Amino acid sequence: MEEVIYENYSNPRLANYNLYYPREASRGLVFLPNGNILAFLKPKIGQYKLPGGGKEGNETSEETFRREVLEETGYTVKNLRKLGITKGFTQVSHVFVADVDKYIGTSMDKGEISEDARPIEVSVGDYLEKCREFLERYREKSDEDSEIKYAITSRDYYIVEHYRDKYGDQGRGDGS
Repeated sequence: MEEVIYENYSNPRLANYNLYYPREASRGLVFLPNGNILAFLKPKIGQYKLPGGGKEGNETSEETFRREVLEETGYTVKNLRKLGITKGFTQVSHVFVADVDKYIGTSMDKGEISEDARPIEVSVGDYLEKCREFLERYREKSDEDSEIKYAITSRDYYIVEHYRDKYGDQGRGDGS
């Protein structure tokens, strides 16, 4: 049985999505050789998220993760390891840990480009701090878009926190 890293059904507004969801997705931590991770930053709103996204067609969860990391960060990955899953109204996400391999170049979608989104290198500790700051700013917002952003950031925050608590700030879960 897979470890459930994070499960949250507390936002009743997100329950409206269950007509279309839960959709299957993959996301996770991608480590650089120096121990930092790759994150996906939306600077206009200050949101940090883990690379990842929804499954397309008959992809396996591993194929989805590899594709999403490449699209959002420009890197291929190696040493892929499953960490667990997250569950919520909108998504069941397979969560992975991997190491960067080769840089090929990003292929972000139009929405990501319009948000000026970009991959960044960040330490695990700094990632958690930036997510806490974002969550504090969005805690009291009640419009649907803000609630979705809050839910995404919360999920990714708890994934990274779980990883840190299990392996430490710089461990990669593979004995490194």
